[in-house]
Amino acid sequence: MPTDAVILSRAGRPTWAGHLLGLAVRLAVLCGVTVAALVAAEYVLRFQYRHARTSGNTGDFIARTGGWSPGPLNQLGFREREISPKSQGRYRIAVVGDSFAWGQGIEREQRFSNRLEQMLGPGYEVLNFAIPGDNMPEHLRR
Repeated sequence: MPTDAVILSRAGRPTWAGHLLGLAVRLAVLCGVTVAALVAAEYVLRFQYRHARTSGNTGDFIARTGGWSPGPLNQLGFREREISPKSQGRYRIAVVGDSFAWGQGIEREQRFSNRLEQMLGPGYEVLNFAIPGDNMPEHLRR
C-alpha cells in the first residue's frame, strides 16, 4: 500500500492537486519533526544545565573574579599585540566586530580570535581589530 496520498485523474495519472497534496503532507511532516527536535533539544539542555545559576548581572562575575582590566592597547589603539610586518608564508586573518569580538570581560588569551590563532597553528596570524560598541558602518569609516 503506497504511503503517499495521490489523487488520480480518470486516465489513472496523478493530477496537480495530487502532487500539491503530497508536497503539503511532506512539508507538514518536516515542520513537525523539526519542531519536535528543537523542543527535545531544549529539554535536554535544560536538564543538562539544571544546576547553572546566574544573577543576570555580569558585574557579579567581574567583582567575584577580583576585577578586570583590558590590558594595554597597541600603538594603533586596538587591544592587540604590536603588529609587525607580514612574514612570508604566513596567512593573516583580520577580525572586526563589537565588544563580543573585542573580548569584553575576559582576558586577551580567552578571546575567540586568540584561540583561533592557537588552533590554526604557526602558519596563521589572527589580528583582532574589534572596538566595543562599533558596528560595521563605523568600522568602515575608520
